[in-house]
Amino acid sequence: MIDRKKIKIMLVDDEPVILKMEKEALKPLGITIIEASSGVEAIKKLANEKPDVLFLDLVLPDMTGESIVKFVKSSETLKDVSVIVVTGREDTETIERCYRSGCDGYVTKPIEPDSIVEKALLALSEKGIDLEE
Repeated sequence: MIDRKKIKIMLVDDEPVILKMEKEALKPLGITIIEASSGVEAIKKLANEKPDVLFLDLVLPDMTGESIVKFVKSSETLKDVSVIVVTGREDTETIERCYRSGCDGYVTKPIEPDSIVEKALLALSEKGIDLEE
């Protein structure tokens, strides 16, 4: 039996409405949800919390999502965190840049709650965590 509270998903976005939508979509999964509204706050919390999945806004006021992806993927203790970029940009160049920086998935704004849950479940299942049992 999986202890859902030990599963952590971190949400990073500077728009409170987006954080709220993501949190509401994921809440029924019964997992631990960690929030950050800036890059600096995210970096601090990442080190302490080590989430399983990170939903990361690409454009933050203090640093780029891309630099956070690179930080996570180059960190020995965080490199296994699945990073899903959340952004309003849908152009091929941005998507390719995100994947080159190391992200594991991509969600476009305006977000659909179902797509957030779907991406979270997929990222967790790739880690051998199946919440749909």
